[in-house]
Amino acid sequence: MKLKKLALIALPMTALMLASWACTLGKSPSAKALEAAQTAVAGADDTTAITQFQAVLVEEGAKDEEKVAAYQGLAGIYEGQDDYAQAVKAYDNLLTLQPENYDALQARGKAHLQLGNYEQAISDLKGSLQGDVANADGYYDIGQAYLNLGEYDDAIENYTLALDNSSDTEEQADILAQRCFAKSELGDANGAMEDCNAAIDKNANLAIAYAYRSDLHSELGDDASAISDAELAVSMGSDLSDGTRSALQHSLALAQLNTGDYENCISNATGSIELEGADSPDAARTYGIRGECYLQLDDAKSALADFEQAIELGKTDVPALSGFYLKRARAYSELGEDALALADAEAAAGIATDDVDAARAYNTMGDIYYYQKDYVTAEAKYLQASALRSDYALYYENLGWAQYYQDGREIDAIASFTIAIELEPESPYSYLGRGYTHYALGNTAEARADLEKVLTFDVPESTIENVNEALGKLP
Repeated sequence: MKLKKLALIALPMTALMLASWACTLGKSPSAKALEAAQTAVAGADDTTAITQFQAVLVEEGAKDEEKVAAYQGLAGIYEGQDDYAQAVKAYDNLLTLQPENYDALQARGKAHLQLGNYEQAISDLKGSLQGDVANADGYYDIGQAYLNLGEYDDAIENYTLALDNSSDTEEQADILAQRCFAKSELGDANGAMEDCNAAIDKNANLAIAYAYRSDLHSELGDDASAISDAELAVSMGSDLSDGTRSALQHSLALAQLNTGDYENCISNATGSIELEGADSPDAARTYGIRGECYLQLDDAKSALADFEQAIELGKTDVPALSGFYLKRARAYSELGEDALALADAEAAAGIATDDVDAARAYNTMGDIYYYQKDYVTAEAKYLQASALRSDYALYYENLGWAQYYQDGREIDAIASFTIAIELEPESPYSYLGRGYTHYALGNTAEARADLEKVLTFDVPESTIENVNEALGKLP
């Protein structure tokens, strides 16, 4: 999922504030410079305004209050130009003169947030709360910083504090949408869905909430709702920010990947990447989606290029990085580069942040060895995967097939296929594997029951032909 572009609440030097300084301080050179800056700011003449603010700072007789006004004015201009590094420098100087200026401390924290300096942002924003412990905006931005660091529990805690201190309905909707995203990253799909629904209830035009809910529907297997939400969000208009529109096209591409609409998936993923910026870290997950679509269309070379971009751009996306390596491993495997594929799968296992990702990595290793017909090593990897995810049928199914192709392992294979069927009774290939194993052992009744069960599923014609051939050989 993507994060929407953060809204910055700057501290610009307004014309009224500048006029107040000029009247209060008289017509000293510094006061005249501030008055000139007022005129320049009102006329959107940044160059002249910067020159006049700087004139205040070099004036020997300028008072600290005047310098504070000048630094604040400079910071506001730099923020308006998206030059947050210069804004931080201005706030550094301002806070040297007024260390307890909590508004400036909050504004510097926001600028650090825009620069990706998340630790510094958290420090400043927490410090600014000393001036207002009920500052919903401050808690929200702290949540955003933790979110970008992948520290989702801390993000949720601060979003909750932001909600507790917010009385604005649309602001509450924004907070709920971001908390929805954080919960989804922790795997709390139901809690995330509650927050996204609540966000939409408070603001039915909050496009990003529909985007996040679309992703949740995809995770929960409700592809129709996923596409509906994504299309609804996209239809909300081109006046949305590029970051938000990028997130919406990302969600639509994900839903199309899950429904097999690979050509449109590639189109929407490409649109999202172009809006986000081809070299933006926020595009990493979208490269991953587009690569999956290329892979499904048997274009492994294009998939490999996208997965390499995902890894390069997603180095700091800790929860997703293991998955990027696994995707590239699959592309390498499709291209016959098994050594590189194994190296990536092993790297994925090493950086996995939870048992789910680690199990996927071991299962991928098992698949590579399986297709090399190294069934002993494949079995070992599938065992590692099933040990980490004893509730996941696929790993037992794969384990059963690796055992089936080893002499004298039929009983173990039947046991593995049986566990897979107990966990997922609607998996035709577990019945197929167990039926073939019973067939090999001469267990006619058991083989017939399992193979006939396979024919009740929607399976490829080649599978049907193989099953009927086996059934025809049974006494």
